[in-house]
Amino acid sequence: MRVSGFMVPADKVHAVDPKDTIENAMDLMLQHGVGAVVVVENPDESFHTMPLGILTKTDLIQAYHDKKSIRTPVQDLLRLKMGGGDDATLKTCTETMNRDEAAKILEHNKMHHALVVDHKDPTRFVGLISSWDITVECAKDDRAWPWNRHEDGRVHGPHDNDDTAAMASSPTSTTQTPQHHSKMGDQTPQQHGADHHHSKMGDSFRQYVDDLAVGTTPYFGD
Repeated sequence: MRVSGFMVPADKVHAVDPKDTIENAMDLMLQHGVGAVVVVENPDESFHTMPLGILTKTDLIQAYHDKKSIRTPVQDLLRLKMGGGDDATLKTCTETMNRDEAAKILEHNKMHHALVVDHKDPTRFVGLISSWDITVECAKDDRAWPWNRHEDGRVHGPHDNDDTAAMASSPTSTTQTPQHHSKMGDQTPQQHGADHHHSKMGDSFRQYVDDLAVGTTPYFGD
């Protein structure tokens, strides 16, 4: 699964202006049930303007600990911010990266969030990912076994096109990968009937996992 398949798109990311207060940011996060907001100048004018940084619930806890006024502008709290060279404390990934590449960026930098930028134009903000998003994707992949989830998030099984649905081994199971049924010419009528039943069961299971894969997840995290 590529980052574009599970990121929160830029037009759905909640944002505050750097001059907005801590109180404004807290109200927005509580209203929408999210754990972070991006900080961007004139957030209502363009969804794709590169943010100055990300304000997270950890920053709000730190502000409370430091006895900051709720009227303090959020720009004074930014811990995860964009910048040139070594000044940048916020990392980016591109929408074309796969899930594991994005996870490595978060792991290496010990962060829970990363901005997603256009792979052709790194100054264009296209979305936001969190460690929660990646965790959800890993869980969906594991639940889909022994079938693979394709780039569209849907489950493709052994009866689908081999180009998009090769069988996979579960990273958390020692069960052997099921094999394709033999051709009709090698079966008795009773065997064929049993295989037809198994095929219907497989279709039902794929539909079940497809249903699990539908929906969006909030970008919680620190």
